[in-house]
Amino acid sequence: MKNDTHLSIIMPCLNSEEYIGEALDSILAQTFADFELIVVDGDSADGTLDILKSRAACDARIRILHSEKKSMGAQYNIGVDAARGEFIGFVESDDYIVPDMYEVLYEAISGRDVDFVKSNFDMFVELPDRRLFYTHGPMAEHQHDYCGKILSPEYLCELTRRDIFIWNGLYMRSFIAAHNIRFNETPGAAFQDAGFVAQTLTYAKRALYINDSLYRYRKGNAEASSSSTKTYKFVMDEFAYVMSKLNPQTKDLFLPAFLRRYFGTFHNCLRQYLRHYGCTDELMRQVTPFRELFLKHCIALPFPQLSRSDLWPPQDLALFSADFEEYCKASLTRYVGECAAHLRAAEYLAEQDSLIICGTGENAASVYCYLTRSGVWNIDAFCSDDAEGRYYDKEILSPEEAAMRYPDATFVITQSVGSQNKAKHRLLTLRIGLQRIIYYGEGLFHHNWYELPINKLTSPRFQRFF
Repeated sequence: MKNDTHLSIIMPCLNSEEYIGEALDSILAQTFADFELIVVDGDSADGTLDILKSRAACDARIRILHSEKKSMGAQYNIGVDAARGEFIGFVESDDYIVPDMYEVLYEAISGRDVDFVKSNFDMFVELPDRRLFYTHGPMAEHQHDYCGKILSPEYLCELTRRDIFIWNGLYMRSFIAAHNIRFNETPGAAFQDAGFVAQTLTYAKRALYINDSLYRYRKGNAEASSSSTKTYKFVMDEFAYVMSKLNPQTKDLFLPAFLRRYFGTFHNCLRQYLRHYGCTDELMRQVTPFRELFLKHCIALPFPQLSRSDLWPPQDLALFSADFEEYCKASLTRYVGECAAHLRAAEYLAEQDSLIICGTGENAASVYCYLTRSGVWNIDAFCSDDAEGRYYDKEILSPEEAAMRYPDATFVITQSVGSQNKAKHRLLTLRIGLQRIIYYGEGLFHHNWYELPINKLTSPRFQRFF
């Protein structure tokens, strides 16, 4: 099929009346105007179609298609099959994009021999008075080494643990077609993009990642499939699909990282189910095929490419392998303990006169977002040697300046484990006592901070938003 537009943007939707207007408007207002917007509706029963038809009547770039399946994967596949553009992008109906997203991505990929380009993005939740954002990226510790460079499979496999989203990128349509890259069409919407990402990573010969944050991803939508206690089922379905769809020529290169990622995702999703229902007979029956398939691939891993203890904390993997029921009990016990610890920490921090958050990276952002969402309002500043200006709505100070201006503050260390002692010793040299230095961050890393519980506590300085 001859390309008659530069870009095809695909948006699946189902009963998205509350959010889809903002998503549509953010696309139609793009500074890059040469695109078609293919919206694939899964038989919405609310006012979604009325909004779509109203926008389409005013803008000929919108094409409305219909899916008989209530499956985001099926809707995406319909959109890909209908696409006429040289490049393909994806937007979810409850998110939105910055005005120049596709101009930036198009300029990055145009004229380069790459299969796809991806950017960073901001996650956000709605508070009563504002939106709370923080930037997340697929590169993390590789940001400075890999960003802006053409990456081959040997480097792409290093990004597999974090690059799990489709909508922060732009893909060559010819690349998708050449390798028959498809979405899994299981019912619902959760994790079906993970299989698509896995295929693009293992088939790509050249890819590009850029530092700009261009997409705005909504977290905490209670109607999303990813909010269900059954998400562990979606993970198991997608794992089986991914294992059957990986590029056989690069599978061994990517397999260790895929196993770690899927075990971690399954582990976290299963804890949500266990918290509500415990280890049921139904769960035991459902997990058996996944467990057998996972352990089959795990056992076959070539040593020394990856030792099995590197997949996940060895005690988790050992229990998962030997006794699934005991593994569930141990996971639930630890999860309940972690939740209680976060609540106690939030209450303790709310009682302090002043808080200084050490760091300005993802971990610091996670701590700030969780505490702010919980109503802890005594955060006065961030401190860092590597940044200046403001972070969120707070000043960024050097440790020396923070210690001088806030002599009674409690300093919250959010750096990763390898940097915690360095940060602590720096504060001690500034005569900040140990009683005013605490570590915080485990369980908040990356983008799962919004899932942590918040309760109405008794502290007069602690006010719950929800």
